[in-house]
Formats: sequence, structure tokens, C-alpha cells
Amino acid sequence: MDMPKPSPNDSIFSIQEMRKVNSFMYNYKNSGEWEWFIPILRTFLMVGARLSEVTYMKCEDVNLETREWFFKGKGDKKRNTIFQDDELWEGIRIRFYDKNGEFIKNKVFVFHREYYRKGNKG
Repeated sequence: MDMPKPSPNDSIFSIQEMRKVNSFMYNYKNSGEWEWFIPILRTFLMVGARLSEVTYMKCEDVNLETREWFFKGKGDKKRNTIFQDDELWEGIRIRFYDKNGEFIKNKVFVFHREYYRKGNKG
């Protein structure tokens, strides 16, 4: 029995849910608690990559001139995508530079260790 092919209108989120996600990203993009997460979420949603692929995005796999990201997908399948959205690209591009605008040479991961975690004691 052949499985039906998904239609292009199939979506993980309803329109209302996507509005909530967009509202969250807009309202918390500069908050100390969530600003680390917003670029990861935006990349995850806009590129269609798996969460593990986004969180382990390596700097050496991103071409700053062409805005391309080369990575291994499921089953070590080679994939690439172009960051077409300017806001998404800026959120990634700035992670290659320090606060003084100097290129960071020894950085391995784009989103490496940029998270906020509260301990068990609050």
C-alpha cells in the first residue's frame, strides 16, 4: 500500500501557534534569559534542520561570503542551505565576532555554550 505524499500545506504549527512563536521571539529577543535561544529557534524553524543539527552547527561549516551552511544530515547525508532571511543571517553572522568586532579565530560552534541554565537551587 502506497503512503500518501504530504501536501505542501502540511505544517507542524497552526497559524495561531506560529503567531505565538513569532510573538515570543520578538518580545524576548533582547531578554537576558531567552536571547541565547531565539537565534537557535529561528534557525530551526526557518531552515528546516533538526534541532541537533542546529545546536551543533560548526563555524567552519558556514561560509560567511555566500551565507551557506554545509552540514551532515540524517544518515550522514550531505546537505547545505543558504540563509536567505536577513534577520536570521545577522543572528548567525554576529556570533563570529567578539564585542569589539574582531573575528573570533578559535571558535568551534556557532551557538557553543551560549545558554542560560539555572541550577537546582534556583
